[in-house]
Amino acid sequence: MKPDKELSRKLKSGQALGRLGEKLARQYLEKLDFRTVATNFRAPIGHRRDGHAVFGEIDIIAWDYSVTPATIVFIEVKTRSEVTLALPESAVNQGKQRRIRRTARVFRRITRLTEVPWRYDVVTIVISPCGRPTITLLSNLFSDQ
Repeated sequence: MKPDKELSRKLKSGQALGRLGEKLARQYLEKLDFRTVATNFRAPIGHRRDGHAVFGEIDIIAWDYSVTPATIVFIEVKTRSEVTLALPESAVNQGKQRRIRRTARVFRRITRLTEVPWRYDVVTIVISPCGRPTITLLSNLFSDQ
């Protein structure tokens, strides 16, 4: 297939690539019986030493109805236009996991979902030069431990 020039231009913008990845991830998850509750959920998770608030963000929060009991899933989406040195999921390091866990705790507390099962997934998307995405769901990639 011939590379799509318009797509190539869009993929050069990191934010545009991220938005495209999150849209593709939501569509993919819907086919797997996930139902989106929130996207780009942002919440204060603490303060820096200088007093400024620290915020966390979760790309997608969804119910997974393919399992019993249904499980609330906190999903980080990592999209790349190519895989050169590292896989997309390698960007979900310990610091990122800690921020996601803290943000998920805030979400569960404010929605009173503290007693339901939950997990942390990562969706990776690699978009080929011709625009074809390869989407992978890494279920339960990390935990609260």
